[in-house]
Amino acid sequence: IRFWGVNLTDWSRGSVMVPSKEDAPLWAATLARFGVNCVRLHFLDLDAPRGLIDRTRTDSREFDPEQLDREDFFIAELKKRGIYVNVNLNVGRSYKAGDGVHDWDKIRWAKGLTLFDARLIQLQKEYAKQLLTHRNPYTKTEYRHDPAVAIVEIVNENALYIGFRAPTPYYDNALTNIYNAWLSEKLSVEKLRSLRALAGVSDDQPVPRLRAAEVATAPKERFCTELSFFMELESNYFRDMKAYLKNTLGVKAPIVATADHSHSGSSYPLLASTSLLDVVDGHTYWQHPGPRGIPNTPM
Repeated sequence: IRFWGVNLTDWSRGSVMVPSKEDAPLWAATLARFGVNCVRLHFLDLDAPRGLIDRTRTDSREFDPEQLDREDFFIAELKKRGIYVNVNLNVGRSYKAGDGVHDWDKIRWAKGLTLFDARLIQLQKEYAKQLLTHRNPYTKTEYRHDPAVAIVEIVNENALYIGFRAPTPYYDNALTNIYNAWLSEKLSVEKLRSLRALAGVSDDQPVPRLRAAEVATAPKERFCTELSFFMELESNYFRDMKAYLKNTLGVKAPIVATADHSHSGSSYPLLASTSLLDVVDGHTYWQHPGPRGIPNTPM
């Protein structure tokens, strides 16, 4: 099947992501007239009126009823015209005091953190359940069962990498602790002692992760060991999320892990993880929003 699609997001100044019910038929008809047969629903996890999240609450765990109704109606209008949707789950969600998230006010979209922090993963599953088991009153179908949902994407442009530093000490320490638990499980006593020696720490100290400035000159053993850890951590996260979506929620659509977006470096490590799922998404930017937005930014 061949899709000719577009992103729907409010990234350009003055735009909206979820059209009013008065405008939705016009949007859908115009897209269909131009031959579009798939729409990527991007950044739905922003606060209303930009996205679906109820901005009046002290947490980010509920939808704004009016925004959800508008989105339901719009998707129904798209479906009438043979236009599929690509549903993105975690994209730009920001956290609030009531979410029970460490350093909620310092991590913004929590890039990287969403792949290993237990609370953030729990919230992702909760969000997925709320959205995908929701019954659209206009199509009379839950999204997990709707054939108009062509793809479900777990996270957008999200990965872990050598030299990764979390935005706060809590998450940086948490990742280092996970790394050292993994080392204890995977390496022999001799190899772990060798790795500690390469990192310049004693046998009773945790092995530190490489910093960005150390990566280029890191010993091969240390580099490859840490890379293997990140690849396995990513792969386990994607497999766990896919199992939840498919086996627990019963999602029918193919599942995308995340976009292969690291085109400034090798994409093979990330592809090793994303290729474990149903569809591999590789994308790059063309006329990405600049300071003035897409319409006024020639490339």
